[in-house]
Amino acid sequence: MKGPVKRAEDLRASDVEAFPIWEFVNNDEIGETVVHPVKTIPVQNLRGRLVGLRVCLACGETILAQLGNIDSNNPKSKKHLVQLIVFHTGEKFILARYHDFDWNRQGPQALAEFLDKRIEDVFPISYDVSQFSTGDPSALAGRIEAEPKEKLTRVEIIALALR
Repeated sequence: MKGPVKRAEDLRASDVEAFPIWEFVNNDEIGETVVHPVKTIPVQNLRGRLVGLRVCLACGETILAQLGNIDSNNPKSKKHLVQLIVFHTGEKFILARYHDFDWNRQGPQALAEFLDKRIEDVFPISYDVSQFSTGDPSALAGRIEAEPKEKLTRVEIIALALR
């Protein structure tokens, strides 16, 4: 392992600003959410990593965020699997996706309230991680919609995640 290790849930905005990419260690003995910073950028793929960057809200404002579950070579996965963590006023918010159990409590409306904005001022959220990873350009940039136009079944979500 290179650099400091932390639990992913303990990462702060300052950690993300110091090291934009954090990689999961995958060592059950020390914890399944332990990450360490990646110092050589760009990487070949963002799978198994969290990447910090400024994302652009629908209103044009940029905010510090962290994205996870990005497959640098699979454009379809970004619409359904990308995880968004937003840093704001010293706090962070983890956006639930439409297929997550806590969608009603941590979904798009809750994020808009966390940011003290209207939902139409927040979504869609645009991002581009191409400076951090090689891969398919259409997999590295995208938009997070409040509600995706196409929703997959639980079986389809699992199959997509296992690719």
